Amino acid sequence: MFSYLYPFWNMEQRRIATGIRSLDPIIKGGFPAGSFIVLLGEIGAGNIEFAYSSMILTQLEQKKSKAAPTKTEAGLNYEYPKKICYVSITRSKEDILNEIAFGFSREYSTALRDVINFQGFSKQFFLKSSVPSRWISEKISFEKLCEPVADANLLADLVDFLERNASDSLVIVDSLTQLAQYCEEYMKWNELLFFLRALQKAAKLWNGIVYAVLSKSVFERRKEESIIDCADGVLVFDWMETGVAQRQQIMYIKKFGGLLPTLEKDNIANFEIKIMPATGFQVTNVKQIVSFGR
Repeated sequence: MFSYLYPFWNMEQRRIATGIRSLDPIIKGGFPAGSFIVLLGEIGAGNIEFAYSSMILTQLEQKKSKAAPTKTEAGLNYEYPKKICYVSITRSKEDILNEIAFGFSREYSTALRDVINFQGFSKQFFLKSSVPSRWISEKISFEKLCEPVADANLLADLVDFLERNASDSLVIVDSLTQLAQYCEEYMKWNELLFFLRALQKAAKLWNGIVYAVLSKSVFERRKEESIIDCADGVLVFDWMETGVAQRQQIMYIKKFGGLLPTLEKDNIANFEIKIMPATGFQVTNVKQIVSFGR
């Protein structure tokens, strides 16, 4: 597990901007630095698009102000992650960039190609399965296939990559769902929870932000709750029925120590959201709880 965890963490109120201009001012400039945040969502409700948009927009802001990465606007101090670490459990870098090019803009995909620090783990993920190696982008040698299965440890390799690369970064783990499925199949469930709790602590030392994308209702409720209990913050992405054959994407913050009280003070219940090809993830409306007698 992470080899340099400290027993104490001085949680300064540095914030790391998401890059989403319609969201950052509402959350007072960004999420607390060092946060491990689970993006929990129904399929297609916007959680992966949130991660993509944050990755793209923070890098564009960084390019605009290379010499002055800290930006003050409307009294808020915007700070952007210096690097991007993208961890994919089963997908390739080209696959991710192609999806961004089709869904958003080819310009965004091109801009990311040289700055994204990508690491795929499909080799480790599929090694113990019956999937033929020719279906996997990374080549697996005959010698590798002959190694004892115990030698293949996705979590150990993931820890090693993060320790070497995650400092001052926006880290995206594009499928916590797949990581949990791997652990459920080949390891004890508690080993995943130990890893996630250690990741929450290590994120404080890296001083950036870690997003982990989790699909809703794939696991039984007890297991899903045990995963999100390990995180500092949980953003939930849902579809809301608004009429006959009409749906609206919404986002709300299920938990976030230090941030949720601020939103509750402003009576913010949830955010109506939209994914636009040109601008990415956007908050289009803030739904507030109507309080009487105040």
